[in-house]
Amino acid sequence: MSDELVTVFRAGDSTQVIMAKAALDAEQIRYIVRGDLVQDYIGWGRLPTGMNVVTGPTSFQVTARDADRARAAVKSISRDSDDGVARPFVPPPSWYWQKRGLLLLGLGFMSPLLTLTVVSHFASDRVTNAIAVVCAVVPVIAGLTLIGVGLRVDALQARKRGSSAA
Repeated sequence: MSDELVTVFRAGDSTQVIMAKAALDAEQIRYIVRGDLVQDYIGWGRLPTGMNVVTGPTSFQVTARDADRARAAVKSISRDSDDGVARPFVPPPSWYWQKRGLLLLGLGFMSPLLTLTVVSHFASDRVTNAIAVVCAVVPVIAGLTLIGVGLRVDALQARKRGSSAA
């Protein structure tokens, strides 16, 4: 057997990384972890999927002679997988809408402060207050609407899965 490195496990989130390290250490298998340290330094880090979408999942490599033992050690860690490769967390379809809704809610709460600060130098108090209210109410309503749409998307997806299974 060669001492060539073989990838035996890909961890989709930091919990799986810790569990895989513990499992391999318990079996006294020497391993190399690739991509774990760069997860938080590029882009948005591990948000929202639990792993960095730019760098990909963290991978564990062992020598070819230890590969079968290592796969057996980490097999129980991976979710929905028979091949020992962990599947990264995939957010539900509603997250696409809810994420934008939450951003709009944040904008709705921050915009009156920004509006009062910037516009108050150029307009009267009555106009400034009207602009601040509009800048706050519109994003809040839009954000709540998008969050509601996201919930509706999940309900439609569940109904579609139920009808296709029947």
